[in-house]
Amino acid sequence: MKTTYNNNKILSVAYTDGLSYSDDNIGTYVSIIYNFDLATGDRITLYDVVDSDQKKANLVSILSHNLQLKYNKGITIYEKSIYDIPINSSTPFYYYDNGIIVRFYPSQVAELSEGFIDIKVPFSQLNEEINRLDPLITYLDYLQNNVTDYVDTEIEYFNGYSIRNSYQLLNGEVWKQVEPNFFSLQSYSFYPKVRIYKDKTRYYMWVEGTDDAVEVERY
Repeated sequence: MKTTYNNNKILSVAYTDGLSYSDDNIGTYVSIIYNFDLATGDRITLYDVVDSDQKKANLVSILSHNLQLKYNKGITIYEKSIYDIPINSSTPFYYYDNGIIVRFYPSQVAELSEGFIDIKVPFSQLNEEINRLDPLITYLDYLQNNVTDYVDTEIEYFNGYSIRNSYQLLNGEVWKQVEPNFFSLQSYSFYPKVRIYKDKTRYYMWVEGTDDAVEVERY
């Protein structure tokens, strides 16, 4: 257990230890962070700090911008994570004098070998009334507007995305979903259009009728 911040008003403590095994039986360190209001003893969550729609939009922009900077420096950030930021109220963070530091677990936004990805979020940027960073787009928007290396085909029937699903396409290719993304249709879609994008070293599949593309590997 380590105290990462204490200004006699707010306390941040982090427990980083042990091994958590993934589906590939690869061990990684885990980190549990707690933040407390010392006046009340109450635990502080991320959405206690990021408590408005404007702050949430600012937070996503700050994280996206910094993940892109790390990617540009050669850190193996997942391309999709730059656009689709995996945050919620329970996302771990800790304080520093001028803001908070958001922590992503190994393999959450980058290759497992990169370990924890910590990103500083200054209060001065978080509390801005006008977002001064680049406008946000989804990863699907990015693929559709920027990636020209793709193959169009169809699939006989489709009822949603689910990790480890295998998709037999009408061009004869079979792709396996490796991203833990779930999307379910109310009924089967017959012969929807499918597009397989190649974004640098990774492949993503988009199916007509969905609003996301999922990472896949050739099966």
